[in-house]
Amino acid sequence: MSILSNVDRVAGLFGLAPKAQGARRVQLPPWAQESSWSDLQDPDRSTYERQAEQYRNSPAFFASLTKITEAAATAKLAIFKGPGEDADAYEDHPFLDLLRQPAPGMEWLGLDKFTLIESIVASLGLAGDAFLYLGGRNAPTEPPGMLLPLRPDRVELVGQGSVVTGYAYTVMGRTWPIGLADMVHFKRFNPANDLYGLGQADAAFLAAEADVSAQRHNRAIFKNQARLSTVVESDMEFIDDDQRKLMEKWFKDKFTGGPEKAGQVAFLWAGFKARDLGMSQRDAEYIAGRKMNREDIFMALGVHPALMLSDDVPLANARTAEYLVGKYTLSPLLTRLANRFNAEVLPLYGPKDTLRWLDVVPRDTQQQLQQHTTYLDRGVLSINEVRTDLGMQPAEWGDVTWPEYQATVGKSAEPEPEPEEDDRRAPLLIAGRQDERQEDDAVDAADLETPKALGAGPELQALFLAAARVVSRG
Repeated sequence: MSILSNVDRVAGLFGLAPKAQGARRVQLPPWAQESSWSDLQDPDRSTYERQAEQYRNSPAFFASLTKITEAAATAKLAIFKGPGEDADAYEDHPFLDLLRQPAPGMEWLGLDKFTLIESIVASLGLAGDAFLYLGGRNAPTEPPGMLLPLRPDRVELVGQGSVVTGYAYTVMGRTWPIGLADMVHFKRFNPANDLYGLGQADAAFLAAEADVSAQRHNRAIFKNQARLSTVVESDMEFIDDDQRKLMEKWFKDKFTGGPEKAGQVAFLWAGFKARDLGMSQRDAEYIAGRKMNREDIFMALGVHPALMLSDDVPLANARTAEYLVGKYTLSPLLTRLANRFNAEVLPLYGPKDTLRWLDVVPRDTQQQLQQHTTYLDRGVLSINEVRTDLGMQPAEWGDVTWPEYQATVGKSAEPEPEPEEDDRRAPLLIAGRQDERQEDDAVDAADLETPKALGAGPELQALFLAAARVVSRG
């Protein structure tokens, strides 16, 4: 072990080691040591409380972010023996085993691969930052024995100027230092801060806040003064209070209190009439405003409305929504996670080990069928290449294109030759339908003059003729 390795190991015990040998041993720009750099300051923790409130109270925001987190957590991943597309995948890998049980000895956290990825993605959506603690090891150059996601509001970047030298984790009033090598920081782009990310909750803040306020408004209406749908009016100048109370009690007892009382017809006292209030223009604008808030939340989180709304959605629209969310929301998100894992964690197992998510974007089966048909007919792809793309095992005869297969294999079976004349079977002769010309020749060859010469009657001559026909038929 070199001197630099020993230095890295000792420094790692104090949380100051780089993630790999020689890492970050570069000359920093002149402004990096500026002490007045403001991006290193701890962000306002009340911001995260507001973001968490959006997640708890806005159904549209909660459902949208949940769709993304659960889709990311259920996506398939594999570890490959290199970064290339043709690299082979490991059947078993220590990092895959660690993902299955991320926090040994802390089973009370309920952590597994699903909840780990879910926590990382949810933190990115809320705060724009996600922190993953790499623990359970003696040195920063060893693979981790623990993956522990930390709440973003409890983590603070520490250092000098703009140079981050570690992290501080605060919980229950106490602060613990964490070294650079023991933390993976996932973050989204933030135009106003170089070190902390910007969450999707910030972009959807106004829409989510309006949505939550609208729900509180509705709850207050039903709690304090439920709006009337019908008003009973009278033409009389004075109405006795007892008569009003009697009518009010009659209305409640007759038409309210259960679903079986709905839809009845009311007959009022003389001098009274009912007026339906209906929906005002203001009510219509209020409902339209709530729909706009909901759509703004979907847009900020990158979720297609067809995946969220309970209205009847055609199958074609649902497939389009799945494709768009997979391609433009889920795939970039998982690529962000894979790149951080490949830069920070996978090199600890092997220099070329690469994590990759699989089949994130759903395939358009109809388009795939047309593409495969075109490529096969024109000889662009071989049969086995198409079978591999479909997840099928290659065939022994499939390493050729479809035109080649038709020319060599498909047409190798020659049609059976026509049988020779001697081998042909005679046509089936049905009694009473034999060739009349052949039958007449046989009858003509018979000696029909004999019965006439002997003076036989017509009956005997007819019998002789019938016998001659039978003989001609064989």
